[in-house]
Amino acid sequence: MESNHFFTGNIEGNIGANINENVEEKTQENIEHSSEYKSGVDPYGLFKIEAVLDLLKDLKIFYQIWFHPPLPTIDAAMEYWKDLPGTHCKNLFFRNHKGNRHYLIIYECSHILDIHSLERSLKEGKLSFASDSRMQKYLGVSPGSVSPFGLINDSERHTRLFIDETLREAGQISFHPNDNRATVVIKGEDFFRFLDYCGNEYQFFNSGSV
Repeated sequence: MESNHFFTGNIEGNIGANINENVEEKTQENIEHSSEYKSGVDPYGLFKIEAVLDLLKDLKIFYQIWFHPPLPTIDAAMEYWKDLPGTHCKNLFFRNHKGNRHYLIIYECSHILDIHSLERSLKEGKLSFASDSRMQKYLGVSPGSVSPFGLINDSERHTRLFIDETLREAGQISFHPNDNRATVVIKGEDFFRFLDYCGNEYQFFNSGSV
């Protein structure tokens, strides 16, 4: 297994240089001087990651970040997350039947979501997974990288969140920083401070069985 790369961020926010050094190490090239980077193409997710970390810095939220190969599924992610601190989450992006409302469902990754119970709570009829284009429109992310950090791209606060009630007491919690080649860990209380900053409506729910 490829080794993880770990950096700690602080409120002074000197993480940017570390990101670049790490990506250079992994790709054997200097991304900042590549033609793709200069032209605005972001093949390594650097812009997305930096946007998240910059906001955490502005909010004075301490974070830890690990770099790893792409982790598009929970099964793949757990091979790396098992040695990381914090509660690790599954994040699902749904739409209602009419397609005019969208929901980000966040729950502890070992739980099994009772989708029918959630549908009854919402009273919106049958839920279905939102398309890739809707995911990009409202959260600015691609499949496999869904994360509440995507709310920084939801300027109209369109997305409503349902959060597993067990996460209320999480000491630390982890999410992809809008790219599944990295994992960020922050304090649980700071996660809710981040949500309050974003301003999207959220409520707690019982995700179901473990």
